[in-house]
Amino acid sequence: SDAIQANWIKRSEESADWPCDFSGARHVLLEIPPEIHHPDPPPYRSGVLVAEAELEVHGIQELADQIADISTAAIGTEIKYKIRVEFGGETRPDPEAVEKINALLAEVDGALRLK
Repeated sequence: SDAIQANWIKRSEESADWPCDFSGARHVLLEIPPEIHHPDPPPYRSGVLVAEAELEVHGIQELADQIADISTAAIGTEIKYKIRVEFGGETRPDPEAVEKINALLAEVDGALRLK
């Protein structure tokens, strides 16, 4: 929503006033509030148990091998899998590699996309 998005950035203490004319815009400094950098994890619904781990490739393959048995064990109770893919490190990844990975992720699900 607009109210939430308005809190994503703010004018820093060293910033010039805003709004201003075009020539003064170069003195406007914006920052992301600290709470946006490290938000609290989302609360889970009462009665929901969560298992979370950082998996290597072999761990993801092991999970894939267990999905059918996990689904069978969960019959009668909702079970969801949420996937987060992180790519990069100290420097931003090569855009061509990002494009290739996004194409591969899209074959799994259109919502899986590096941003």
